[in-house]
Amino acid sequence: MTRIDFRGEGGQSLKDKWANGMRTYLQLVTAGFPNLFIATNTAFCNYTVCAETIVEWITDCIRYVREKGYSRIAATPQAEDEWVAHTNEVGSRTLLSSANGWFVGGNIEGKARAFLLYANPAPAYRAKCAEVAAKGYEGFVLR
Repeated sequence: MTRIDFRGEGGQSLKDKWANGMRTYLQLVTAGFPNLFIATNTAFCNYTVCAETIVEWITDCIRYVREKGYSRIAATPQAEDEWVAHTNEVGSRTLLSSANGWFVGGNIEGKARAFLLYANPAPAYRAKCAEVAAKGYEGFVLR
């Protein structure tokens, strides 16, 4: 993602924002980059299962935004901070947190260590995403 020159609010580049580690909300969006959805593997599950969850959630979200007459959706910095803390806390309970693999960014010299996946299984991840949507996309600002 950082190889593409994504620009968010105020011209901030995604590469600069993530210089100290990837920061997302639900592994699907990043604060300061409205309407930019990140469709990548998010949780510990079979990729097809995760891909279905991600695509369905993004599709439902876009549908909701359109039906409500909005044209913009953006994660709040607070929601992102809480999700990053939660993701790192859940990940810290696994053996992967002490490994030097890509799960924590250990495969790239100098990269900040942070857990890159949500270390819960697909049903837990799906439930969290459903909860956010059921609460009118809690953690997002819609305009």
